Amino acid sequence: MIGESFGALVCNTALLLLLVYVYDLLNVFHWLSRTWIRQVIAGLAIGVIGICVMLMPWTFATGIIFDTRSVLLALSGLFFGTIPTVIAVLMTSAYRMVLDGSGMWTGVLLIVASGAIGLAWRRARKRQLASLSFWTLYSLGLVVHLVMLALMFTQPLQTALQIIASIALPVLVIFPIATAAYGTLMVERLRREQGTATIRESESRFRALFEQAAFGVAKAEVKTGRLVLFNQHFADLLGYSPEELLGMDLQTITHPDDRVETPQKMEELASGRIPSFSLVKRYVRKDRGIIWANLTISPLWAEGDEPDFAMAAIEDVTDWKRTQEALVASEAKFHELYENMTSGCAIYSVINDGATGADYIVSNFNRAALRMEGKTIDEVVGKSLRDLRPRIDDYGLIPVLQEVWRTGQPAFFPVRVYEDERFFRWYENYVVRIPSGEVVTIYDDVTDRKRTEDTLAVSEERYRTLFESMPIGVLYFAPDDTIMSANPAAEDILGITLGELVARRPTDLRWRNIHEDGSEFPGESLPSTQAMHTGEAVHDVIIGIFNQREEVYRWVRVNAIPQFRADETSPYQVYATMEDITERKAMERQLAHLASFPAQNPYPVLEVGTDGVVRFANAATMATLARLGLDPDVRQFLPGDAEQLERLRQQCEQYPQAQELALGKATFYRVIMAPPEAATLRVYAVDITETKAAQSQQERYLSMLDRSLNEIYAFDEESLRFVYVNEAACHNLGYSLAELQQMTPLDIKPAFTRSTFEELLQPLRDGTRKVLVLELVHRRKDGTTYPVEVHLQRFRGEGQSSFLAFVNDITDRKQAEAERQRMQAQLLQSQKMEAVGELAGGVAHDFNNKLTGILGNVAIVKESMSLNDPLHENVDAIRTAAQEAANLTRGLLTFSRGAMIQPVALDTNASVERILGVLMQSLPESVTIVNELQPGVWNVFMDQSQMTQILLNLGVNARDSMESRGILSVGTRNAVVDAAYVQTHPFARTGEFVVLTVADTGPGISPEILQHIFEPFFTTKPVGGGTGLGLSIVYGAAHQAGGWVTVRSDPGEGALFEVYLPRLVEQLPPAAVAARAVTRPCAGTVLVVEDEPVVSAVVQALLSRAGYDVLMAADGASALHTLEEHGSDVDLILLDMTMPGMTTEEILAEVRRLYPVLPVLLTSGFASTDIITQLLEAGTVQGFLPKPYETDVLFATVARLMRTTEGGPR
Repeated sequence: MIGESFGALVCNTALLLLLVYVYDLLNVFHWLSRTWIRQVIAGLAIGVIGICVMLMPWTFATGIIFDTRSVLLALSGLFFGTIPTVIAVLMTSAYRMVLDGSGMWTGVLLIVASGAIGLAWRRARKRQLASLSFWTLYSLGLVVHLVMLALMFTQPLQTALQIIASIALPVLVIFPIATAAYGTLMVERLRREQGTATIRESESRFRALFEQAAFGVAKAEVKTGRLVLFNQHFADLLGYSPEELLGMDLQTITHPDDRVETPQKMEELASGRIPSFSLVKRYVRKDRGIIWANLTISPLWAEGDEPDFAMAAIEDVTDWKRTQEALVASEAKFHELYENMTSGCAIYSVINDGATGADYIVSNFNRAALRMEGKTIDEVVGKSLRDLRPRIDDYGLIPVLQEVWRTGQPAFFPVRVYEDERFFRWYENYVVRIPSGEVVTIYDDVTDRKRTEDTLAVSEERYRTLFESMPIGVLYFAPDDTIMSANPAAEDILGITLGELVARRPTDLRWRNIHEDGSEFPGESLPSTQAMHTGEAVHDVIIGIFNQREEVYRWVRVNAIPQFRADETSPYQVYATMEDITERKAMERQLAHLASFPAQNPYPVLEVGTDGVVRFANAATMATLARLGLDPDVRQFLPGDAEQLERLRQQCEQYPQAQELALGKATFYRVIMAPPEAATLRVYAVDITETKAAQSQQERYLSMLDRSLNEIYAFDEESLRFVYVNEAACHNLGYSLAELQQMTPLDIKPAFTRSTFEELLQPLRDGTRKVLVLELVHRRKDGTTYPVEVHLQRFRGEGQSSFLAFVNDITDRKQAEAERQRMQAQLLQSQKMEAVGELAGGVAHDFNNKLTGILGNVAIVKESMSLNDPLHENVDAIRTAAQEAANLTRGLLTFSRGAMIQPVALDTNASVERILGVLMQSLPESVTIVNELQPGVWNVFMDQSQMTQILLNLGVNARDSMESRGILSVGTRNAVVDAAYVQTHPFARTGEFVVLTVADTGPGISPEILQHIFEPFFTTKPVGGGTGLGLSIVYGAAHQAGGWVTVRSDPGEGALFEVYLPRLVEQLPPAAVAARAVTRPCAGTVLVVEDEPVVSAVVQALLSRAGYDVLMAADGASALHTLEEHGSDVDLILLDMTMPGMTTEEILAEVRRLYPVLPVLLTSGFASTDIITQLLEAGTVQGFLPKPYETDVLFATVARLMRTTEGGPR
């Protein structure tokens, strides 16, 4: 039966080859655009094959047949998909139902299951069928036919068992192998199809790429260079048609000057020396035009084959070549410009952070820069800016360079002087950053220009001073006759301010000008107008000008001078001078009046001919000469020969001549006129001696006021304008005299308005105050302010009233007061901290005595308790609380500098690093610790515990301030403290120090809290949030180490603590290693000297229980008495430092007198470290035990001292 089944099934399997042909057939119908049509055709074909297979079955029994439709449908589902498989399943199922028989439904189920498993397998493989292996396909066959055998149980059980016994072996052998074999054949077909499609797609892409490439592509023979294939772009580049190019060679179209290199490169390519090559060369177009092309040639033969063809890619780079040539030309021009520009140009590369002159390294200098530097290019390149200019960091340019380097924004650095041993020059800098990241400075040496400007400024200031202080009024007119400028004398003559004058014309109706005869002087006839319109100067015109402020006429002599620019015929401005001759005119009128009664004139009047003969002299003339004790010759009033007198007569015919005349000790104002009589001169003389003396005295007073170092002001009571300002005021305020004369006190006193200033002046106006003394603030022209003390009073005179102010600059006094207050505050703070420290030390001492008793009694109680005693926990809790209290008192002692320390030489950075490791474990992860330790930091000499206390307490304080979230920065640096620092920090001292810095990003500390933060128990935390000792311990540890601590903080800006620790210069030996604790010392006698009953009792009990003989003494006298009685038996004295009666020094002196080598162990709850150190170094005592102490420490120390050779064996 099995042999028969094998034969039938093998024949049946052979029919499945048709499936492969169906697959190939589908490829024949690939022209069908609709996929579902192809799938239906495939399904029909597979269904037909299935029916054919079922026509040649192996019949097991009537109605039960076997064939390979399961293999067919499984492979259909796997390779053809859903639609073909469903169609095939329907067809084969229908046919099986037609066949009928007892196994019909089993057969239908097998058909459906085989197709479904194939489809499931396809889905599981995600259609990646080309990678299916033989064993994967075998697994598919095995699964399908295991399912087939399982379906046999749809038959009666006996029948099913017979079927399985008969077909199991052939089915499980043949069908899986057939599935794998045909599946492998299908996979190969699929791979071949995919390969063909890939090649077809690759060829399509290559052709598209070949034809649509943005550059020319050609295939050429290696030996001849003949073109056999090319794209259209290649032909277009050269201007040929494809037919013309075909058969041409590459050398023919190459420019004659570029034909040598290509054959050489082709030979190297053919020989295998190079894999490919590229050239930039020229080609000749059909129209004889020249193009530049980038030629790249690659081989088309495999390695080891005979070279046949090569692929050439040609890219038109004509525009790039032209651009490159233009760029080269431009660079050459730029370099020529760079080298020949008159400004210095320096290029720097930047290293580090660009914060110092050493970070700017010279890349290049142009010729001007080298000339300014006085060096060659080799002497500057590679040097830093600081090497060339040692004081560049003080010049102010480096921050500008750094900002430009960081931001890329150009910046201008204005004119500033640079000075060192080689240079004292003024420079102006423009700074930019170039794309390479380098910084460029373009600078000019403007020293000569600066000196010229300074000289010009001095000249301008001199001119302005002259212009503003000269007694003659000066006006400047523009071509349109408007007034451009005026000096103070002109404002005084005209009675209006400069602001009212500017832009006013001579024809303005507000002017009221008259001739000497009183008639109106029209604006068009004024000298300035005539000079502007005619271009000629106008001299000596007498005009009466109505002064609008004084409401009187001022008589002036006016000269108008036109000014011209080179090669211009019209004046660009006219300046007019106005000499005030009002007083002279009044004198002349008075003289004219007196001249009508010459004999009765009280002043000298005389007439002299041009021949020198006196024709008349009144009595006053003779009386004046007699009064002065002079010769009675009246010609003394008009000396001169005939020629001089004749010339004087001609001048007087123009206008009278007036000048001063000195005769003897008197001074006269002399007016000489030409009367109607010919050849005669009339002289009028007025004695002005007293007037001159008064004027001279007034000038001396004004000179004294001008030279005063105090500011002096006088200002009008109504307008408040300054009418007098001395030189000190001008200098301090930075204004010129002319500027101040246009101003009022409100312009220099920013604190006042007009109403508040008037209110200030009221007591002087109503007479309730004679003088006001005020402290105010003055504002300079540049906007800065300074404090002043003002003495203000009111003056009346000549119908006018004004205010006079004497002003003292009290800047130095204010600074001294502020400094004194600051020093006083610091002194008070220091005294307060000292007092608090003394108080804290005293509290700690008493507290430590109590704690010694508690800890000792706890030790005694524990020793008496059994191991299972339930009170152990309670006793341990007492001990723990006492130890915490001891830590609290230790903090107080640290603050008061009373804690015993053992300073050693510390590597600062290494010590801080170790503590930071502990701090990182103590702080939450939300606090970031930034390590800012600088290398090379000096060593310090201090106790390691002090360093730990400082860092841990500052770190915990920062954590609490930041509420466990923020950045904590810890750093170290070296610092040299100078006298200037000490002046502002009186608690500091000069020298070399290591600075330990701790900064946080918390909310900062208010000024009110800052002054208390180092006080013990001061805290801003809620109750239970802290002891308030952390910063006190930092303060005490720093001071005990010989340093100090500062803090800077602003609300919202975090806090910065800086701890200054003295530098350790000499190398000191390491601290001695403490001896190992001894649990039970040997026997001996101890004299305990202790005044505190609790401590005395507990120490006696502890030592006695340990096996010692104990002698007790409550004070120094008792101790000495006991020592005299039992001295030979005493092995050690345990001495408390604070005793009633005798001092510690007195007790020790007597002990050493009696027993020079007896060991003494000092103990104290609070003692000076310096005193203890001195006693230990001098050998007066042999040990120190700070209270409170643990029992084991007490026993170990006592045992160690009893064994020392100092004390000798006892």
